[in-house]
Amino acid sequence: AYPFSKFARLELTGGITWINEDFVVETYNFSGLDRETTDIGTFNYGLFSAAMVFDHSTYGPLGPSKGYRSRFSVETTTNDIQSTTLLADYRKYFRTSNRTVLAWRFMGAGSVGKDDRFFDIGGPYYYRGADYNELIGSNFLLSNLEFRFPMLPFLPPTMDFLSGAAFADAAGAWGINSRFYDNPTFQPFSNENGFRLNDLNAAVGLAARLNIGYFLLQYELAWPTDLQNFGSPVKRFSIGTFF
Repeated sequence: AYPFSKFARLELTGGITWINEDFVVETYNFSGLDRETTDIGTFNYGLFSAAMVFDHSTYGPLGPSKGYRSRFSVETTTNDIQSTTLLADYRKYFRTSNRTVLAWRFMGAGSVGKDDRFFDIGGPYYYRGADYNELIGSNFLLSNLEFRFPMLPFLPPTMDFLSGAAFADAAGAWGINSRFYDNPTFQPFSNENGFRLNDLNAAVGLAARLNIGYFLLQYELAWPTDLQNFGSPVKRFSIGTFF
C-alpha cells in the first residue's frame, strides 16, 4: 500500500495460484475400503488488483459516527481463469445526536470475461432481506440505510456497547443468478398489477447488537417488500462488524 495522506492510500496486489484437482471415489465393502483416484488436471491463474481507499471517518460505540469511507477497485485474473471486476463502495455517516448515528452505504460491482465472478449479496453483511445463495449475479447494486441508537439511553454513554438499529435495504443482482440461468437485464420496477418492485429487492428491519470490541454480535429481523406487500420476516443471528 502507498499512502498519499493519513486519509487516502493506493493498494496494489498480485499473485499466481496453482491448483491441482483429483476426483476420489471411495467404496466400502466386506473386504474393506477401496479408493479410486482420477487426476482431473492442474490449472493456474494470476490475480492482480489496484484500489484507491479513502477513510475520513471517526469511530464510537455505534461504529463509524461521522465522515465517510470509500473504496474503488479493479481486479483482473489471467491464464486459465479470465475476468475483470470493477467495484465501488461508498459509506457516509451522520451524527444525528450525541448518541445516535445515521449510516448509509452504496455498493456496486460488475464482472466481465470468460470466467466472470459471481457475487452473493444475500445475508447479514449485505442485503438482509434474503439468505445466502438467494441473490447472486455477476453484477450487483446495493444500498443500506441504517439508524443506530443506544438500547439503554438512560444509562451513561459508556453503556452504548448495547445498541439497536432500524434499517432499510435495497439490492439487485443480475447476469447469472442463483438458479443458474442468464438474466442479462435489470428491470427494477414493474407496473403489472400496480406499481411494484421487480428485479430490485427491498427490505426493512430491526437489529439488536452487542459490541464486544473486535466483533459485533447481532440479531436481526428483516421484512422483504415489493412495495405492495410484506413477506415473512427473515430472522438471523450473526457475528460481524459495523459497515
